[in-house]
Amino acid sequence: MTIDNKIQSVFDGFLNDPQITHGRLIFFGRDHRIRMFNNNPGGIYTDSIAATDSVLDNLDSIMGQKIIDKGTRKGGTSAKDDCRVLIEVYVADNIGFCRSKFGGKTNSRFIATFPQLMKSFYRTATIAFEKNVEALISKATTYESVLGAGFKNDLIALYHNYTVAGDTHDSQMVAFSNDIVTEQMAANVVADQIMDNLLLIARNNRGSKTAAKIYFNTTLLYPKKGTEIFEGKVPAQSRQDVCDIVYSPGKHTHIYITGAAALTFGMELDGLKVGNLFTGNPGDKLIEAFTDYFINGTKIYVLNESDVEGMYRMEIVP
Repeated sequence: MTIDNKIQSVFDGFLNDPQITHGRLIFFGRDHRIRMFNNNPGGIYTDSIAATDSVLDNLDSIMGQKIIDKGTRKGGTSAKDDCRVLIEVYVADNIGFCRSKFGGKTNSRFIATFPQLMKSFYRTATIAFEKNVEALISKATTYESVLGAGFKNDLIALYHNYTVAGDTHDSQMVAFSNDIVTEQMAANVVADQIMDNLLLIARNNRGSKTAAKIYFNTTLLYPKKGTEIFEGKVPAQSRQDVCDIVYSPGKHTHIYITGAAALTFGMELDGLKVGNLFTGNPGDKLIEAFTDYFINGTKIYVLNESDVEGMYRMEIVP
């Protein structure tokens, strides 16, 4: 690296690698913060520690909200789809009634009301489906004297529920999109703060051959290569740590219960038990994403609440 490139790297920052996920950035930042706290002569890094805590908590919170909004968005999609199915089923159940009221399938009014029969509603694009439902409501209004008010009113009510679900889903999509942008902005602030810390530490440790290692563990910024495998025995009525982790939403645990006891697995965040627990019986295989446990974590642990020894094999898959 040339002198010019070395100088430019200071301006660029060292956390601008797209391979560094926001989850790993937080894990690295928390570790860096602890290192500053433990190596803080004369309190020279106290303000930096407080600032680092603040920006990491902010990014952590935004990432959590994004996961919540993502789940809400998926729920909104499901609700809208359910409302569409109700319309499809209602029309399918009543098309025969309408044909009878119009006097047969060759009647011009029936053809005008159902020009493509049920093809207007099944497996059509969303825009086409909505236009076809609106056209059917219009025809039901035109021929209300033949079909009765009930058919028209039921269609209007079902379509109202569908549009409300659609509007809600659209707002959920906007919220999730905003979360993505906000998260990136918060991650940039974290990267800037850690770069500020680096410059301050370098200023106070010029010529040091050890300060970089003391204050920064850069291995935490990148995933370990390949699958990590952990095996263990868990005494009856006990709890054990399985392993420390570098959290990434894309990782999964594949857990095999190889002993005679049911075992329960959970996640810790900085020493606190968080999120969901997953229990497997002897012979079971549990496949869970890190996000199924919690929005962040630093360790996985195992519980054996039975009266016999348990055994397991865990694979952490990138």
